[in-house]
Amino acid sequence: MGKRILLIMSFAIFAISATFAQPGDMPPNAESGKCYAKCLIADEYETVTEQVLVRAASTRVEVVPAQYETVTEQVLVKDASTRLVTVPAEYETVTEQVLVKEASSTIKTTPAEYETVTEQVLVKEASTRLVVVPAEYETVTEQVLVKEASSRLVTVPAVYETVTEQVLAKDASTRMVAVAAQYETV
Repeated sequence: MGKRILLIMSFAIFAISATFAQPGDMPPNAESGKCYAKCLIADEYETVTEQVLVRAASTRVEVVPAQYETVTEQVLVKDASTRLVTVPAEYETVTEQVLVKEASSTIKTTPAEYETVTEQVLVKEASTRLVVVPAEYETVTEQVLVKEASSRLVTVPAVYETVTEQVLAKDASTRMVAVAAQYETV
């Protein structure tokens, strides 16, 4: 008898639930004779690994300063040249005896007469000579530009990092699930 009551009560509960059920609570393809229950299906999550751009690729301009070095070199200050130097004539005083009158023979022997004369005699003529004057050099220290100041374009690659996050794959929902009816035999 208890099994019968349980069976009647089950049909009554089914009938009442079918009466109070809202139109959207039944599955559209429900088969007769089967029981359906509305179940809450939890949100489903899945782990997705993706690359997220942290910093975009960019370029920057770097100014490279000019480079100088100290160079010691000989610089020509004055070209080698020649100049004409006048060398004055040189004179010297010479004392000599000059024959004024030759000796002659006469009846009377007259000795030759000599007199002392002082005169300037040209020993060396005035002349000019070519004197080579060597070039003059001096040591000068100066800065010489070795490399111009310049700028260059440096490409900075993008930086990526791997970020792991949970992404909602499917919202929580309800659906009708077929439930096996339990019957007791009386």
